[in-house]
Amino acid sequence: MEFILNNIKYQISDMEVFVAYLLVDKYFESSKYDVHFDFLDDYKKELTFEDLTEGSKLVRDLNFINPNFKIDQHPNGNFLISYQSLRFKDIYMAEAIGVLIVLNALSELRPAITLEDIRLEVDNFIQTQRKKFITG
Repeated sequence: MEFILNNIKYQISDMEVFVAYLLVDKYFESSKYDVHFDFLDDYKKELTFEDLTEGSKLVRDLNFINPNFKIDQHPNGNFLISYQSLRFKDIYMAEAIGVLIVLNALSELRPAITLEDIRLEVDNFIQTQRKKFITG
């Protein structure tokens, strides 16, 4: 997947997207929201390279960037992701895919939840991931 933002071309591999879906699915196991990606059920064990290759094919045609999302560059070079009145600032490139997947899943959740609930859950996801991968 490729996209251009402020004349900068970004590329995201299908394998990165697959791994992000795995992280998001794992996150939602302990969430109060019933979000689950059925196509990941066969990948709940220790992953092999073949699993990653196969999984990358599964996500190739998934669209996790809702047309209602706005992705801008934050003044420090990271991302600013917006949805309706919500703004998630200073999102690192490595966490942006997961944030977009969480935001998309929550925005499509039925019964619908409030924007404030979405904000709280996305913020919690960001903090959880940063504790694991950045400070951790």
